[in-house]
Amino acid sequence: MNNIYTYILAFLSSFFLPVYPIMLSVFVMIIIDAIVAVAIASKMNEEITSKKMKKMFVKILVFESVIIATRIIEMTILPGSNMTVIVATLLLMYEFFSLSEKFKKYTGIPILDHIRHYFIKKLDVPKEDKKDEEGSN
Repeated sequence: MNNIYTYILAFLSSFFLPVYPIMLSVFVMIIIDAIVAVAIASKMNEEITSKKMKKMFVKILVFESVIIATRIIEMTILPGSNMTVIVATLLLMYEFFSLSEKFKKYTGIPILDHIRHYFIKKLDVPKEDKKDEEGSN
């Protein structure tokens, strides 16, 4: 009987261990998105309801199921492909753009512009002069 459990555990480990970091990163990104959404909603005096929070749990369930399904396809139909990584990248991009929309709604500045300005300040990058660009053409 212990032998059966060992085989089942070995199978599940061989299946989930390669995609565990991917699943964790998608899960964390969804949680960050939800935390930011709650913080912005509270600062803008919007109502935080269980219906809105339910969307987060549905999103976690769907996204993690997509990763598992992709892993099954990758193991059985398309061995050697990086399909799981590609799908996870698309899911992470979706969450990043969701965060970006929330950030822009709250601050009025797209998050990429905010990040760019932050690094320009930290790295002391001088601003390019438009006259220099026009003179070199």
